[in-house]
Order: sequence, then C-alpha cells, then structure tokens
Amino acid sequence: MTASAEDPQDPQDAAIRRVVVLGAECTGKTQLCAALSTALPAQTFTEVLRAWVVREQRLPLRTDQADILAEQQRGELRALQAARQAGQAWVVCDSGPLMTAVYSLYYFQDDRLLAPALEHQRQYAMTLVCADDVPWVADPGQRDGLPVRTQVQALLLDVLQQFCPGSWALVGGNVDARLQQALRRLRALG
Repeated sequence: MTASAEDPQDPQDAAIRRVVVLGAECTGKTQLCAALSTALPAQTFTEVLRAWVVREQRLPLRTDQADILAEQQRGELRALQAARQAGQAWVVCDSGPLMTAVYSLYYFQDDRLLAPALEHQRQYAMTLVCADDVPWVADPGQRDGLPVRTQVQALLLDVLQQFCPGSWALVGGNVDARLQQALRRLRALG
C-alpha cells in the first residue's frame, strides 16, 4: 500500500482518533473493543485475520501476510469514513497491522512487514495491549493454544518495547477492569 493510501481521505478524518487493541490470540481484544465502542461511543473495526480465516477456510501462508496487512489498512480507512459520517470522534481497531507483522515474525521468521506496520502504528492516538491474564478459550480454525499465545505475546511486547517505547499501555484483569484502565488512558489524551 502506498503512503498516500494511508493518509486520511477527508481532512475531517484527521480529527478522529484511532485506538488499536493488540495482544496475542485469546487475550480479550474483541471484548475490550466492544466495551470501548459502547463507552466512547466509537466506530469499531473488527479483526481482519479472523474474517480472513473464515472467508478463505484456511490459515494464512507467508505469501498472504502482506495482503492481510493491506486489508487492515483499507478497512481502517473505511471505519474512519463511517465515523465521520456518524459524527463519532473515535475508531476502535480490533488488532492492527503490527499484529500481522508479529505473526509473520513468529510463524515465518519474516520481518518484511515490520517497517510498514510500525509506520502505520504511528497513526494511532492510543495503543492498548491486552494482557494474557484471561483464561484460554479455544476458537476453531485459527487458534494454536496457550503456549503459542504466551510466545506471541512475549514477541509483541518485545517489538513494542524496542520500536515503540512509551507509546502503549498494557491493560489486564476482567473486561470491566480493562475498560476502566483504557478509559483512564484515553481521557489522559485530552
């Protein structure tokens, strides 16, 4: 995707704040996004990987990763436009391109998506990372298990600490606790 495709389509879109919720599989991202969407209120952009697996009826290959990342970016632009039309000031993204890059690192030892994902990461007003402190719940079709969740979470945190120090917040506990932590962080943005 070109840099110009990353720019907001409408000048009003620049005033809409994007929040991305990251975390390894089964860390409660979707639940937190739904709670934030109601509390703010916000337009929610749902996880691309989950929809991709359902649509394609398989797990992604190394060659699919760049398309998944681009699909995330296009979807976020559509969510910005929908938020503008609805008069909403927030878009909450259930995962983001950085998770695609992390999965590429983990599964394929491929770091080619890291630079574009980190560039995209700068567009978020807030990055929330769901702690892996919730019970494991299997989700058919794409879930590997608790050991993989732990390893991917560690890799994500390493990437964030190395490339995005101080620009993200870890939220943990049950959904209500995570929501309150997230809202405190968002209110601090001003």
